[in-house]
Amino acid sequence: MKLLLRALACCLFFSLPATAATVIDGLYEAEVVVPDGQTPGLDSPLVGDALRNVLVKVTGQTDFIDNELVLEALAAPRNFVREFGFHSQDVMANEEQRLQFGIETTTQRVMRVAFLRGSVLQLVRRSGLPLWSPNRPDVLIWLAVDDYQQTTWVTPERQPETATSLRQLAQQRGIPSHFPLADFEDDFALQPSELLARDYSRVGAASARYNHDVVVAGQAVQTSDGTWIGQWRFSLDGQLRQFDVLGANKDEFLSLGVNRVADAIAAKYAVVSDADHTSLSLRVLGLKGFADYAAINAYLNGLTAIDKADVDLLDGDLVVFRIDLSGSLEQFENAITLDQKMIPESQRALTQNFDLQYRWVGDFNE
Repeated sequence: MKLLLRALACCLFFSLPATAATVIDGLYEAEVVVPDGQTPGLDSPLVGDALRNVLVKVTGQTDFIDNELVLEALAAPRNFVREFGFHSQDVMANEEQRLQFGIETTTQRVMRVAFLRGSVLQLVRRSGLPLWSPNRPDVLIWLAVDDYQQTTWVTPERQPETATSLRQLAQQRGIPSHFPLADFEDDFALQPSELLARDYSRVGAASARYNHDVVVAGQAVQTSDGTWIGQWRFSLDGQLRQFDVLGANKDEFLSLGVNRVADAIAAKYAVVSDADHTSLSLRVLGLKGFADYAAINAYLNGLTAIDKADVDLLDGDLVVFRIDLSGSLEQFENAITLDQKMIPESQRALTQNFDLQYRWVGDFNE
């Protein structure tokens, strides 16, 4: 019986119910810390750093070293800038500052740069880079930490510094991240000691109350020499992804973990434009009026996975579109599944024209 319950819990972990995606704001904006004594202008390398940060969020890629068009843009980014400005922000002092000066917070000067969306998109397409829709899957992070002082969950209340670092790293990749409440219900459902022992059998049941798209579970353990080790796992496309993380310090450890997760999610949802567009006939049922027609039209033409969607027929509660895909059919279906504004009406007919049929539900699930 125990083995059966454990198997059921693991299956739940691998197949949590999907939720509507979160639309990420500020994809074409970035902030960079200004070194003391500097007042950078539009030709500053800091503006290039900000543009690179935007490209990471928009494309899901982190390495542009072999892309000449991107390197040229990063070296001369002023033509991409819409506006920029400066502000100060309080941040947590690092361990050295706390020990040497006895302070808990310090002030940084920050440069905020907003870029022209059209210019960035043109650069992405000309460079052959993938384009990632602003609709991103929500990620729930169960991270059990053992740092010689305590064994606990990483949450804003229990581990504020680590939680802030994790959230910032996720934001840099354009990933909406969330932490468990770590309340009485969570304490009953799952203990940090279980993940520290690499026992993931109750993660699925504990996560069901949150109903996020991707659940990451793992541990962060500080060793005697100051390094951090752990194992992280999550499920995507019904497949378990598991990897070990080793960092010289906590910041490196967290960065390696978040980037592995973000790389996998971006590989699924970011779309590389295909010069030979696949053209499909898409039938959508369930229209209740002109407002639904307008919403479907705007939705399809706003999808990264679609290059163009033209209306072929509008008849009662049915509309037929001729759509040109930017990437693969699988990427289009991934986007539809994530957004949950349309549901499959019938299994796709395996015919030469690859017709698709869906039912419009709009914002019913949101």
